[in-house]
Amino acid sequence: MPVFAIAPQIVRTATINLRVEKNMLSSTLTSIANLAATDGGYVESSSMGGGTARTAPVTGSIVVHILDADFSQAMATLSGYGKVTNQVIQGKDVTNQVSTNAASIAILQDEVNLLQGKLAQATDINTFLQIQNQLFPVEEQLQQLQNQQAVLENSAALATITMNLSAPGAPLVTSPPVRPNANAATVAWRYLRHNSLAVLDGLAVGGGWALPVLVLLSLIWLAGTRIVRRRRHAINPA
Repeated sequence: MPVFAIAPQIVRTATINLRVEKNMLSSTLTSIANLAATDGGYVESSSMGGGTARTAPVTGSIVVHILDADFSQAMATLSGYGKVTNQVIQGKDVTNQVSTNAASIAILQDEVNLLQGKLAQATDINTFLQIQNQLFPVEEQLQQLQNQQAVLENSAALATITMNLSAPGAPLVTSPPVRPNANAATVAWRYLRHNSLAVLDGLAVGGGWALPVLVLLSLIWLAGTRIVRRRRHAINPA
């Protein structure tokens, strides 16, 4: 198998988590897309989610491909759009795989050329069909390997950067706001009224429990009074 000397092929990928200022998410996504379009880059995908009082903060995501030669400068520019909270950079060396594929492609191409030459010289249908049956699988294998090689070379030529953006959303409301005209006297009156109602409620509950006892004591007192009067009457008859 022939050996091909090629330049180092590195597939670079990066992920950046970025915190941007309030109301700057949409414009930041646009700036990143414009940066990717420079010198042949492009945007693979982009999305943005709205923020509410219950789903803060606002978030967005964008995946871009830029020229590998511009990778370092692009990373510096992208990091300047906000505060970087997390960053991961990876590089995969595919030089050996690209070199091996190139050698295999050269061998398969020579075989295809040879079979095509024999096919052109075939003088009978049986020989023609036999050569054609040999040619088809070789051509298919060659096409698959060429596609794989194109993907590798493209991945090495264009770095992939994924940006995860977040921005402050609407503040969460934890308690109802006090009306502007509610002065100290009004607040004090509300507090007093609330406490007074609580006291009255307590008295009402206490009275409900004490009423049967008071009635029973009253009946006992009346019965005792009558007995005492009868004894006095028996001792001192009229």
